[in-house]
Amino acid sequence: MFAKALTSITTILLFSACQLQADVINSRWVGGEWGEWENADNWEPPIIPHNTTTEIFNVTVDAGVNEEISISILEHHPINWLNCYGAVDLEMWTDWATITFQDPNGLINYGSDTGIDGDCHNEINGNIKNTKGAQLNLTNLEIEGSLINPEGGKMVVSGVIDTDNGDLLNSGLMLIAPNSEFYVEKHFYNSGKVRIYSGACGSDEELENNISGVIEGSGFLRIDTFLINKGKIYSDNGPLIIGLFEEAVLPNFSNKGFLGNKPVSSLSIKSLETIETINNFGTIEVNAGGGVAFDCNLVNEPNAVIKFLGGTLAAKTITQKADATLNGFGGITGDVVIEPNAVMELIGPTNIVGNLTIGEGATLDLSNGTVLVTGDLTCNNGIIQIMNVDIIILGKTYGFCRRDFIDVVGPTANGPNE
Repeated sequence: MFAKALTSITTILLFSACQLQADVINSRWVGGEWGEWENADNWEPPIIPHNTTTEIFNVTVDAGVNEEISISILEHHPINWLNCYGAVDLEMWTDWATITFQDPNGLINYGSDTGIDGDCHNEINGNIKNTKGAQLNLTNLEIEGSLINPEGGKMVVSGVIDTDNGDLLNSGLMLIAPNSEFYVEKHFYNSGKVRIYSGACGSDEELENNISGVIEGSGFLRIDTFLINKGKIYSDNGPLIIGLFEEAVLPNFSNKGFLGNKPVSSLSIKSLETIETINNFGTIEVNAGGGVAFDCNLVNEPNAVIKFLGGTLAAKTITQKADATLNGFGGITGDVVIEPNAVMELIGPTNIVGNLTIGEGATLDLSNGTVLVTGDLTCNNGIIQIMNVDIIILGKTYGFCRRDFIDVVGPTANGPNE
């Protein structure tokens, strides 16, 4: 008797659960080149995609190969997920136009030219994922979720884009349009290329530019917590400013990749809080017609490289460690310290606007041009090695330096003359 009663109760519970389970509707756009989301006739089956307690919508918009589809959205619509193919433009025309995804996949773009256009910071609640070979255009949106652009994908950001409660994972090409802003609340991971056209981008937490990552262009790169650079960051076609805010130290921002400027452009690293020193463990390249500037101290660590190619390197103090490389020609603004047993090689005309200190056993190797030091020279049993160079010290000279003059006949040197 008890077993029969238990079986009956189980059957009733299962039946009730089936009643409570919502129907999944696979909804497909059939509204032609233009239409409103809120018109049921634009969908197959003819029901407006909008999740309820009894219906859940999986939505597909396919423009085909040679067509374009523009869909205007006037209200808030929760759906399960949305897949886009071809050239699809989702236009949010009112302040309350919003799409919320219940499935973690959110929106997946397979389209050749898909756009999501907001007007007044309309929201997309959920994740957005581009795919290889696809292009996704985002304009004036708040995204409550993560944004993923894989290798081979292209993403274009216009207006103001904020991603709240989510990350950016970029392995493809991301373009920041002129006068546009793109900020990530959490983590900004770049293994692809981010190109900034007089715009701004950054992260409230961390920005990690991986070994294959490239961030280039002009504008503003904002870091609120810390920056890890293992790839390349350089200015191009104008000035690029890296702004370090709040606790952007860890303990100090360090470069393990490449920093530099393209010719006729400048890269500036500015600490908007208090960062005393930036350590270079990678490569800094300083090209002509511009330069690289730090508003703090710069330390060139062992095995790191600074290349002068006619530009200007600026910092409060530039410290050259032993086994680090610094060579080339151009301009240096700031005090220069060559630590014991370190070598600094200047090949060509160079101006040092600041004081110069040469440590014990350290070498300043000069060749082919005039080197002008506007400050004082302090030499603590170091070496100045000179070949075809005039060195001019405008300030005072302290300590003792050994000067080696090298005469060159053809490709060989006769050696130092005491």
